[in-house]
Amino acid sequence: LRFCGISYSFSASQLTQQTKVHDQPWALNVLAIGEAINDLPQLKGTAAELSNVKKQAHKATIFSGIEAKKQKILSTKSKDNTILHLALHAKSDSLNPLYSTIYFTATEREKGELKLFELYELELNKQLVVLSGCETGKGIWQKGEGILSLSKGFAHAGNPNLVMSLWRIPDQSTPKIVKAFYNYLS
Repeated sequence: LRFCGISYSFSASQLTQQTKVHDQPWALNVLAIGEAINDLPQLKGTAAELSNVKKQAHKATIFSGIEAKKQKILSTKSKDNTILHLALHAKSDSLNPLYSTIYFTATEREKGELKLFELYELELNKQLVVLSGCETGKGIWQKGEGILSLSKGFAHAGNPNLVMSLWRIPDQSTPKIVKAFYNYLS
């Protein structure tokens, strides 16, 4: 395991895309979104996590608080970034996995929710997506589809490399993990 990577693919077609690996070092141009304002409890470790991303990245665009809107990942400015880092609440829906959700800042016009089914219509095309939220890899097995989860939606949106969680993430330790992770990438 020290010399070989471990990977999982949601389908054979995604596996062929994943095997088209680039040989260049990671360009740490990060678009990071966190500290969303909504009805959910505040994630106290998110400020430190976003600070660590900013310190470790070669170039970082950070949106937090009122600016942590869903629209930011769809904007043309985000196309310059090779890594998308979402430090947001997420919830897996075990009854209807297509309604699994990542929670952004809510506004009067928008709930600030990104559902799994919406990801199937997107083309994000990042080298890496870091889903720093609870249960982003958790889902339900469906015959012919594999596991339906938020991470599968991001893979379907053209992102061959994903970091996700199958369980609830302790908010206090996440900034330390993120710091070590980006330090390793650089």
